[in-house]
Amino acid sequence: MKGRSFKRRVFFITSIFLAILAAAALIFTPLSAQRATLALDDLIATGGTALAAVKLIEGLGATVVGASFVIDLPELGGMRKLRELGLQAEALCAFEGH
Repeated sequence: MKGRSFKRRVFFITSIFLAILAAAALIFTPLSAQRATLALDDLIATGGTALAAVKLIEGLGATVVGASFVIDLPELGGMRKLRELGLQAEALCAFEGH
């Protein structure tokens, strides 16, 4: 039993470390007007986070060409807001009636 608990803690710490490394790589990757950027996230609901990400990326000088998500909650309108900005927005699946 002790071995399993230790392995779970090591896995959790390793996962956090890898997430920090990925975030650091993103922070230190220079964005420029020549760089086409795709915004990625797991879920889009109202679109607030996605719209903020687009604004941030464009503020750094890059061009956002689209956004992709795993899950869309269509009745909350986030995907529609992105498309109204002229972005190509796609999701792998949609859950209606959330």
